[in-house]
Amino acid sequence: MEAATIKVFEVNDTEWWAGTDLESIKTAYKEITGIDPDDEDEGFQDPHALTDEEMETLQFSDDDGSKRSFREQLELMVAAEREKFPTMFATTEY
Repeated sequence: MEAATIKVFEVNDTEWWAGTDLESIKTAYKEITGIDPDDEDEGFQDPHALTDEEMETLQFSDDDGSKRSFREQLELMVAAEREKFPTMFATTEY
């Protein structure tokens, strides 16, 4: 899979998911979390694909403290071919 076909979506104030489209992300989100993404109280809040600018400016932080742009992180994930998309991409909750 090419990085160009995968997008990063902000799904709420604390989570970003990566996949080809929002509908497949919603399905995976429900399967993994058990939460209906369309639930007004617990689900997605104004989900949207990140812009090119957001992909460059938002920073992904590793456990070791290293940082890189969301674009760089997505490219690494796709190149490693270990992830099955859609998948959780980043969260502020850890």
